[in-house]
Amino acid sequence: MKEETSHQVIRVGRDNVGIMGLPEAIAEIQKQNLNSDEEIAENLFSMLKQQNYIAPGAEQEYKKAFLREYNRETGQPVAEDENVTEIKVLGPGCAQCHSLTEKIKKSLAEMNLAIGVEEVKDLKEISQHGVFGTPALIINGKLKITGRVPSDKQLKSWLEELRPSAQRKT
Repeated sequence: MKEETSHQVIRVGRDNVGIMGLPEAIAEIQKQNLNSDEEIAENLFSMLKQQNYIAPGAEQEYKKAFLREYNRETGQPVAEDENVTEIKVLGPGCAQCHSLTEKIKKSLAEMNLAIGVEEVKDLKEISQHGVFGTPALIINGKLKITGRVPSDKQLKSWLEELRPSAQRKT
């Protein structure tokens, strides 16, 4: 009988990403007695890219995330990333809510921004945000719009603010 591989969600850059086999890879790396963070990150990356899709150009972010998880697992101090982006669409799953979610995903793809979109459908959780009209859009804890879907121009303006300042178009 084949042993099942574990699945764990970790922060990679600004996004939460599901990774297959991370605890097993960490355990394997611990046995190797590697000396440098660079070696640990490189070996974890090499092992985990075989089981997980890693977008071209995102390799360094994944190595950094894998090393952070290794350090956390082995009891070493870990600095949390404060540059976390959260996009939430609040709504019960109506056509407008779905339209907003799809519009955001399309805009993120067009803008080449790798940011996840969380759909919050639970009415109790929606009300905890102080929102009574849906759909609603929250970016990094700030309510951007409620009760309607924003224009493409307005949405892209908000999403452009999420781009690191060095990469913003002038």
